[in-house]
Amino acid sequence: MRVKHQTVRHSFRLAKDEEAVINQLAGYMSKRTPSPGMDAAFDYVGRVVARRRCGFACEWRQLASWTEQNWDRWLRKIETKAA
Repeated sequence: MRVKHQTVRHSFRLAKDEEAVINQLAGYMSKRTPSPGMDAAFDYVGRVVARRRCGFACEWRQLASWTEQNWDRWLRKIETKAA
């Protein structure tokens, strides 16, 4: 008997402000040496966007105002935990 596996893919369109935050993060990341923290940063943004869409906008408002310094501090913290 064969078991057929189905893959569920979820996709959604980004709002303009969500896309702007991701583009800002991508621009900052392009200046850094690749690291596992980079994947974690994009995962974090994705989780925050998903929570925002469920009505939890507080974390989004904070994240949307982050600067390169905020991302740098966050990434160093993540990379320190991973080491």
